[in-house]
Amino acid sequence: MFAMSLHATSVGSPAWGSGPVVALDREEAVRHRLATLFARWGYRRVRTPLWEEAGPPLLEVFPETALCRFVDPSGRVLALRPDHTLAVARWAAPRFRGPDPWRLSYIDAVYRRDPRDGRFHAVTQAGVELLGLPAPAGDVELLGLVLDALDGLGLGGTSPDGPATSVRVTVGHVGVLQAVLASHGVDGTAAGAILAALVRRDRVALRRELEATLGAAATARLYPVLVRSLPPDAAREWLAELDGEAAAGLAATLEAVGRLFGSKQVARIRVEPGLVRDLQYYTGLVVEVFAGRRRIAAGGRYDGLLARFGGQGPAVGLAFDVEAVAEATAMEAAADPHAVVAMGAAVGERGGAAGTPDPDPGPAARELRDAVAPAIGPSPTRARGGAAHGGATRAGGSGPQAAWDGTVGRSTSTGDESGPPPAAGGAGAPIDYLVAGPAPSAGAGAEDARWAVTARLWEEARRLRAQGASAVVMAGLAGEEQAAAAARRLGCLRLLWLDGTRRVLRMAWPAGEPPSA
Repeated sequence: MFAMSLHATSVGSPAWGSGPVVALDREEAVRHRLATLFARWGYRRVRTPLWEEAGPPLLEVFPETALCRFVDPSGRVLALRPDHTLAVARWAAPRFRGPDPWRLSYIDAVYRRDPRDGRFHAVTQAGVELLGLPAPAGDVELLGLVLDALDGLGLGGTSPDGPATSVRVTVGHVGVLQAVLASHGVDGTAAGAILAALVRRDRVALRRELEATLGAAATARLYPVLVRSLPPDAAREWLAELDGEAAAGLAATLEAVGRLFGSKQVARIRVEPGLVRDLQYYTGLVVEVFAGRRRIAAGGRYDGLLARFGGQGPAVGLAFDVEAVAEATAMEAAADPHAVVAMGAAVGERGGAAGTPDPDPGPAARELRDAVAPAIGPSPTRARGGAAHGGATRAGGSGPQAAWDGTVGRSTSTGDESGPPPAAGGAGAPIDYLVAGPAPSAGAGAEDARWAVTARLWEEARRLRAQGASAVVMAGLAGEEQAAAAARRLGCLRLLWLDGTRRVLRMAWPAGEPPSA
């Protein structure tokens, strides 16, 4: 009851009915589209606690003045959720052990104080967290998902007068920036002041701090590097001039994105050496997505965050600001009414209109589906309330919503029903397909063969998602049986195996044998 009252008191957000109905419908359409896309990429919905204790490590990331704090009846100082990534990491750390990655998603509000006026604001975020997949593979998947989302949301289209909305995906890297600063002798307190100016995108303050630290001559060399924005090809040339693992890793990510997702998608990406996020847990790739001058999504790699909570493993994630995306789609529609023709209508999880039943998958698939559904939770297609509201796992942590009473999908603090907590690769609906292939043999032409196999896997996954199915990609496996075992661990119903000579489609589970939860 207490949790529900906090939800009802939406700090800093307008009351229901006070804003235009069209805007509310557009936000709901954005929520639904992103939830659908996340599911098609194999991400399972979780729900993070509404509040948690206002102590470490929360205060290591957010100052007290940024938190919406209160005291519960037992005297604990709590804070409304300021960040989903921290909550997901806290919950996943004692559970995630690998080796297979977990793909998790969420759509819910975060609560922070605006430093400009001191007011609290609620921002609805729709995001993903990919645990256990290191760079560059995890970074490539995240960027591919972001580019796919922009297409699905209808952003960055064209009108008769040119681009309807200027949409760009800006990319940086913590390690590359640190290496650039270190090569110019910038470290310690001076580096902190320079990074703070970069976070604020305050070029006047940046130049002032550089000159105070390095002098005018060195500033004239470093300042243009920190404020430049490079297309991927030019960025790879620049990175090739740098030493170190970070530069090589970012270059490998850019190369893979170009090979796997095509020149049209890559044209949206800009590499900014001075890009910095204002959260301190990022360790590698950082990403910000802009529609015009407004940021609509942000995220990056945080390989050390699980360790803060006693866990281990690499991780990368990103969240969209639902309200900002809705405004961007409104601008796109105003510039070109045909660009976002479907935004006002809900699109079903399987690609048809909302409420349209799925085609009959056949007796074998029906038998498998009926066996699987009770074991690992409802499909996003059939979950209560649709993809944007149902089929969620309650992600526990230090907040009251962390507690489970031992029954599947019931939280002791709220009484809400949701899916079971993840086990053996994650919770939620089964994934339709694992698209997998082998590692090419060594020798002449092995590199080109590797890219050809990987590109074909991603192309098949794109085709399946376009048809409304969910699919994940795994390359470099020893053989078909190893791929089938991986499909079962990941909770995939079918395996699509491509080895260059054969294209095999098979059920991952024997008839009557459900995935183990």
